[in-house]
Amino acid sequence: MSIGVAILGAGAFARDEHVPAVQTSSLLSLKAIYSHSKVAAQKLSQSKDIDWYYDHPSTPRYALSDLLAREDIHAVIIALPLFLQSDLIKKALSAGKHVLSEKPIAEDVGSASELIEWYRRSRRKEIWSVAENFRFLPGIRLGADQLRRIGGTVLTFSMNLFGFAQEDEAFYQAQAQAPGHQGGFLLDSGVHFVAGLRSLLHAADQEISSLTAFTSLLASRLPPVDTIHSTLQLRNGNNGCFNISFGAEFKTAFEIEVVTNKGSVTVRATEVVCVRRDEEGKKLEETIEVGFDNGVMDEVEVFAQSIQNGEADVRGSPDQALADLKVLQRMLESGEQETSHSARTSLVSEPTVSAL
Repeated sequence: MSIGVAILGAGAFARDEHVPAVQTSSLLSLKAIYSHSKVAAQKLSQSKDIDWYYDHPSTPRYALSDLLAREDIHAVIIALPLFLQSDLIKKALSAGKHVLSEKPIAEDVGSASELIEWYRRSRRKEIWSVAENFRFLPGIRLGADQLRRIGGTVLTFSMNLFGFAQEDEAFYQAQAQAPGHQGGFLLDSGVHFVAGLRSLLHAADQEISSLTAFTSLLASRLPPVDTIHSTLQLRNGNNGCFNISFGAEFKTAFEIEVVTNKGSVTVRATEVVCVRRDEEGKKLEETIEVGFDNGVMDEVEVFAQSIQNGEADVRGSPDQALADLKVLQRMLESGEQETSHSARTSLVSEPTVSAL
C-alpha cells in the first residue's frame, strides 16, 4: 500500500522539487496540497486527484485541521516560512502524521532544542526527519566515501561558497517576504553548506569544536548580514575555514576540501577530486564527475523508506539539523560580537601627513 502524502506549502521549491519527488516515488502517493491562500493551493494542485486545503478565505472542510484529520494521509512534507514550521511540526505529529520538515530545523538553537525535547518527551511513534538535501548530494556522498577510504588525521579543511542572490530568483523573493530572523537569507541558505562540511568531517571522524567569525553586509537588500568568514577548530585541535557570501556579484565559487595526512578530497558542484599516494608512494590525483543533482529526490525517497521500515535515517535526524544550526548561529553571534568589540586591536596605523 502506498504512503499517502500531503505537501504543506505551495511555493517554488514545493512546486519544482517536492511535488516531482513525491510523484516519482513508487512508495508515495500525493493526496493534497495546503497553502495559506486558496489561490496558491489550487495553482499547485495540477490534478483532480490532488485535493487542496487553505485557511484564507475560511471555508468549512478545507482547513489545515481537515487535512490532518484524513486517515488516508500518513505523512506531510512541510515547506512553509521558517517562523511557521515549529507549530506545524507539532500539529502534524500530534495528528499522527510522519513529518519531513524543510531545513533549517527552526529559527534559532533555543527553539530547535525545545522542539526536539517536545518530540522526545511526547514519545511519538511517528518519524520526524529534517530535509537537509546536501547530505544527499552525490558529491558529498562520494566525497565522504573517499575520505573513509583514504583515512588519516584531518590536518585542515575549507568551505568556500560565493554567489549573488538575484532579486528575481524565486527563493530570494520567498525569503525576502518572510519576517526577519537571525541571519535572514544567510541562515536559510548557509545551513546547507554547514551540513555539507560536517558530513565530510564526520566521514574523517572529526567534529567542529569551536570557532570565531567576522560577518558583513555587502548587499543592502540581504540584512542583517550576507557574508561570513570564519575560522573553525576541530576536536583534534587542527583548524580550517568557512567562507560564504551571497552579496559578491562578481565572484562565484563552491568548493569543500578536507585534507588529511594521507590525502585530500575536494568536492565541487559536479566533480570530486581525490589525491592520495599509491602503493609505491607516488601521488595520484583522480577526478570523478558526478553531474548535478540537488539530492531532493533521494532525500524524499529515503524518508518514504524510513516510514516503510519504521526506522528514521540518521541523515534526516533532528539532532544533526540542530548541530548544523548551532555552528551557523555561533558564527553569526561571533560576528556580531566582533563587530561591536570596541577594544579590538587595529592593525592599521594612523595615517601620516606628508610634508608639502
